[in-house]
Amino acid sequence: MRTVYKYEVELNKYVTIAMPLEAEILHFGLDYEQDLCIWAEVETERDTEARVFQIVGTGNEITNSDSFHLGSCVVGPYVWHLYEVPE
Repeated sequence: MRTVYKYEVELNKYVTIAMPLEAEILHFGLDYEQDLCIWAEVETERDTEARVFQIVGTGNEITNSDSFHLGSCVVGPYVWHLYEVPE
């Protein structure tokens, strides 16, 4: 079944999330409870893989030079940026 899953994440940390293979990141932002989340379109029947993300505030170091930007989110006066760290 194809659907959208929501994954809560923490700020300024590496986060490892088990997602179905080939999950497509759709959005990075706040949910209704004001939790920072990643929404991904997934195929629920697929096996899972561990994916590593880093959330970085504007002006902070992006610690892995191979990581790639997936989205940004404004939270009050701050802007957070979501990067995926390749295997």
